[in-house]
Amino acid sequence: MGLGLGNSTTNSSALAYWTPRNISSLVHWYKHGTGITTALDDAGLYSVVKWGDQKGSNDAEASGVAVESPAYASGAVRFNSTDDVLTFDEALELGEFSIYFRVESSDLTGDILVGGDSNHFFKIDEEDEIRLKIGTGNRTDWIVSSPGIDAPFTVGAERDSDGLIACYLDGARVDVDSGGEVGISTTLDLTHMGDPAVTVTF
Repeated sequence: MGLGLGNSTTNSSALAYWTPRNISSLVHWYKHGTGITTALDDAGLYSVVKWGDQKGSNDAEASGVAVESPAYASGAVRFNSTDDVLTFDEALELGEFSIYFRVESSDLTGDILVGGDSNHFFKIDEEDEIRLKIGTGNRTDWIVSSPGIDAPFTVGAERDSDGLIACYLDGARVDVDSGGEVGISTTLDLTHMGDPAVTVTF
């Protein structure tokens, strides 16, 4: 499970051999079970210190405080409280973008996937709602069929050069409920991944 950030998801390669690295405009890639530095916590469990960027050089790092570090098991990174955050070495300011995650959630309520502040985030807001906010007053909502509790799914958001915003759930485009267009001069400003209200695993 991981996070891929790029400017396009179009590729003609056979799906059997496809990875995010096939995206010519890929900027950052946080890959399942790869480039993850861990440390043992006081309970003898592994926590994530750093998740290395497999495409660029923008690693995501924990604060150094054990309770703020996501857990690690079997290649996956689990953010299990609002304090679990991995901060990018360099903040992102995205105009045209594609952001995709392979995740599972314990509750599907308030799962912030990536964010900056209260005006910049992409999250699973409710079991049947996905939300993206790009700047003050620019919120886009999608009503979806529940992807299921504790079951892996793929979710992503894209904004094209005209500012049109789309959401995809397990490869299918989702109809927008509200919003859906924010000009690319208003950037999506991201500083971290994680910080969910419940437990979400990347």
